[in-house]
Amino acid sequence: MKNRQFTPTDKDSFDRDGYVIVRSFFSPEEAELLLNASIQDENIKKNTFGREDSGGTETKLTLWYNHGEDIYGAFSKNEYIIDAVEMLLGERTALYHTKVMQ
Repeated sequence: MKNRQFTPTDKDSFDRDGYVIVRSFFSPEEAELLLNASIQDENIKKNTFGREDSGGTETKLTLWYNHGEDIYGAFSKNEYIIDAVEMLLGERTALYHTKVMQ
């Protein structure tokens, strides 16, 4: 994975707004790979629960507290993700949980 690096401007946005949107952090191919995996993953299908918003649209959520040796673990252990989060928070980080929303 060759990803876009976070910049001081991203950090400033995070400090000011509490979040930052980074377009093209992953390549289109990487994003498609992750999306397809989440759609086809039987564990996600079995462990998903949904909630409807006020307009009737359902949001599906799957949540777990360990990172495995799968595509989700590879993305969460990606050095660019870790470096970016540590830059934003200003300290070392650890994985607390993984969420997949559809």
